[in-house]
Amino acid sequence: SKALVEDATGKGYVLEEGTYVGQHDGIVKKIFEDRIIVEEYRHDPIEDRMVTNEVVLKLKKGEGEE
Repeated sequence: SKALVEDATGKGYVLEEGTYVGQHDGIVKKIFEDRIIVEEYRHDPIEDRMVTNEVVLKLKKGEGEE
C-alpha cells in the first residue's frame, strides 16, 4: 500500500510501509484507507531509555473520491 500526503508547505510525498517520516524519525508501520500508523522512538530523559510512541495520521479523501 502507498499513500500520498502533503505537508504544511504544500509539498507532496508518497509513503509506503518502512518510510521514515516526521521530526522524530518515525517509521510508517501500516497504511489503511483512512489512516497511517507511524511508530516513533523518543528518548525519555526521566527513565533514560528509548520509548515507542504510536502516531495515527488521518487521511482525507482526494477530490472526486467518495
